[in-house]
Amino acid sequence: MHKKIIEIIKLVFSKSSGENSSAEKSKDRYRRAGRTAITDMASRIVNIATALITVPVTLSYLGTDRYGLWMALTSFITFLNFTDMGFGIGIQNSLANCFGRDDKQSARYYISSGLFVMFLLFFVFVVVAFFLLPFIDFNKIVTVQSETAASELLPTVQAMFIAFGLGLPAGMIQRIYNAYQQGYWGNMQLTAGNILGLISIFVCIHFKLGLPAIAFVFMSARFIVMLGGSVVLFIKRPCLRPSLFAVRWDFTKQIFNIGLTAMWAELAAILIVSGPFLVIAHQISTAAVTPFSVTQRLVGVVTMLLTVVVIPLWPAYSEAATRGDWNWVNRTFKHTIKFYVVILLPAFLFLTLLGQWVIRLWTGKLEAVPDWSLLMACNVWMLFRGWNTICCVLLNGLNQMIGQAIYGMFFGIVGLTAGYFVAANQVVSSTIWIVIIVGEILRCTCLSIEVGWLLKKQKSYKVCVAQ
Repeated sequence: MHKKIIEIIKLVFSKSSGENSSAEKSKDRYRRAGRTAITDMASRIVNIATALITVPVTLSYLGTDRYGLWMALTSFITFLNFTDMGFGIGIQNSLANCFGRDDKQSARYYISSGLFVMFLLFFVFVVVAFFLLPFIDFNKIVTVQSETAASELLPTVQAMFIAFGLGLPAGMIQRIYNAYQQGYWGNMQLTAGNILGLISIFVCIHFKLGLPAIAFVFMSARFIVMLGGSVVLFIKRPCLRPSLFAVRWDFTKQIFNIGLTAMWAELAAILIVSGPFLVIAHQISTAAVTPFSVTQRLVGVVTMLLTVVVIPLWPAYSEAATRGDWNWVNRTFKHTIKFYVVILLPAFLFLTLLGQWVIRLWTGKLEAVPDWSLLMACNVWMLFRGWNTICCVLLNGLNQMIGQAIYGMFFGIVGLTAGYFVAANQVVSSTIWIVIIVGEILRCTCLSIEVGWLLKKQKSYKVCVAQ
């Protein structure tokens, strides 16, 4: 095992020979994925450190009600990810296929068309924030308990709307890096953005600014850094440099065709993960969101470790399938299953035994500590979300998103609907358990069946792609 780790490290930091052989291309995929995983890990460690610092600091500064409001609105804003119409995923998969074909001209058309649409959507978000949101009574959507939280509700939603809109073109830059299996450049920029966001929190608290300012600067800092870093990307790769003259309707349509299905698949995933926050906030209170949110952040550290390893393989799966290298696809997917077992099972045992103690020590707030049932629900959910991750990365890389969109949306809606009625009993843990049983478990079962069928029918799939 020790020798294997050393071999992996040497491969990651070695230089490519430049050969076009299948063996060397296989090494290049692992090399780039390894670099992306390492920088992603560093970025996420900074993100975790930021959360570890900001949770107790902002919880103390804002109070339970306003902090719970922030977390509930964050979950609400997450639902807006589908507003990019799947363009991010469409761009990534399209560019990965261009990379597999060594097609630079089409790549420039894809990038120019995609960025044009994203900046247009950002303008739409700004208009909506100032001219539409003031007419919506958000007090009927979430239940706040203090006058301060009620007065900050609309400005916070507006601030987060604008910050989210800014993230649309910024997200495209990260997708471009990912498509060329060089996500490590984007990860380094995200790290700088997270550090800037952490600093901005303390600046806001020092000047005693309200929740709207805190939410905006914390959310938008990484987007600003990413957009600034894109200048370096296009200087290093002038053949990919976007231009209004390179915007093409037919390429926009191709991105949209891929992205539309991806959008529904992504929305289905967001629905099941973020929906319970809004259900609890509406049916119980924003204060009740806090122990669930804090616990989810803790178990999210574990799923993050798995995600760091698996996500860089997404564009590699696309590129390998385009070249017909199915041996690499099969072998790599089996490796991800091993990582799943090694990372998640020990973490499950640790959090089951010490989760409540860790949260109490971390937050210093008794009201942030979940009861035993809620803790176990989040721990079990962690196992299924991990399996969901390794299956979805494979399917997404191979443009197989229709199934995820159909059964993911169906089970997500059914699970949240059942959780909504259970939440009327004012018990958070019961709500989460029913969402897991009805929504997540059945969804993961369908994912497993689809992945197994796809890997067995790979020859038929390759012929279909070639045609």
